[in-house]
Amino acid sequence: MKKIFLSIFIAFFSIAAFANEQRQELQEKAKTQIIRMKQSIMLVRLSDKAPVIKALEEKGMEQRAKAVKARQDAVNKEIMSSFSGFDFCEVYFFYSHDSENLQQGKFNKVTLYSGYELIAKEVELDSNFFVADFGMLRNEKELKTETKQKEKTGISKQKRYKGSDVNTMIKCMYLRDHNFKQLDAPFPYYVRFHPTPIQNLSYRQVIDKMNKQLTKFSHQG
Repeated sequence: MKKIFLSIFIAFFSIAAFANEQRQELQEKAKTQIIRMKQSIMLVRLSDKAPVIKALEEKGMEQRAKAVKARQDAVNKEIMSSFSGFDFCEVYFFYSHDSENLQQGKFNKVTLYSGYELIAKEVELDSNFFVADFGMLRNEKELKTETKQKEKTGISKQKRYKGSDVNTMIKCMYLRDHNFKQLDAPFPYYVRFHPTPIQNLSYRQVIDKMNKQLTKFSHQG
């Protein structure tokens, strides 16, 4: 009987030690990433709705296509202007149609912007960047419910409430590395647009909050 208890104790101890080692590795990784981000640039991905607009135009729905483009242009202008107070690192913008070129390292084919219709010709792009996205965050590792989904511009976050099987999708600003891989906790990699059911943050509020939490994390040493 003592041997059984001893075996169980050793097993639990080994699991706890492994979990603690993983936490320390993630902590060190996050520290390295925050230093790198401070010294690199953030590329903010803006949706151009190109597939939707093209499909509408092919169906002869030009007016609707123009309306979709106008709405998305307004959103993109708001996002760009909302970064005016972001000072954690340098920020530039690119449109979603350039995502594949960026992922494949074809940097000479990627057009960066410093503001609306302001091309950042002075930037020599290389792999020293992080990507900021706006969309639905999914597969956050600390959550119990996870589903495999195809990669897309916005990623969906599954959240399960006690006593219910209802999953909700939460809009966030979230960060990825230069390989478009989502960053991991404890790195402060996302901010919700709806932190509570009754709150609805603007792009500027979300971006300011991201700026503050990155700065705070970088000062933790």
